[in-house]
Amino acid sequence: TGMRKGEALALNWSDIDLSQKTLLINKTVVTVTDGEIVSDEPKTKASNRVLTLDEGTVSVLAEWKLQQHELYEQLGYGSSPCEFVFNSSVNSFVSLGKPRQWCRAIAKQANLSPITIHGFRHTYATLAVQAGMDIKQLQYQLGHNDVHTTLQIYAEVTK
Repeated sequence: TGMRKGEALALNWSDIDLSQKTLLINKTVVTVTDGEIVSDEPKTKASNRVLTLDEGTVSVLAEWKLQQHELYEQLGYGSSPCEFVFNSSVNSFVSLGKPRQWCRAIAKQANLSPITIHGFRHTYATLAVQAGMDIKQLQYQLGHNDVHTTLQIYAEVTK
């Protein structure tokens, strides 16, 4: 979807409508001065958005939701208390460094060079431009306030 890492980590299951194939972005995870991880408003007003999901993403999310519930049952819970799409072992926010650890482990196992988590956002945007996505739609998808930001960062890459 091209969402920012903090936006993904802040996702609750209530933000995702699998039947309508939509995902609501209205918050982000940040680390405050004392090191605590909290949910906060998104980076910009334009960051508040509803994204349409493709069938493959909906399928993966539905499967993950089921796996989360099964994992909680194995831990002895009668029902899953999990509200986060990406949750910590204490059913709270995952640290902002955790996705990087996941990515490095997956890359190592697959014998690939790792990329940064933000690199996935750039890759998504670049492929979207190359596939002909309208730049205003990409601006909305990425949550940019100004189309010039989208053009400066991503359109140049495709040259």
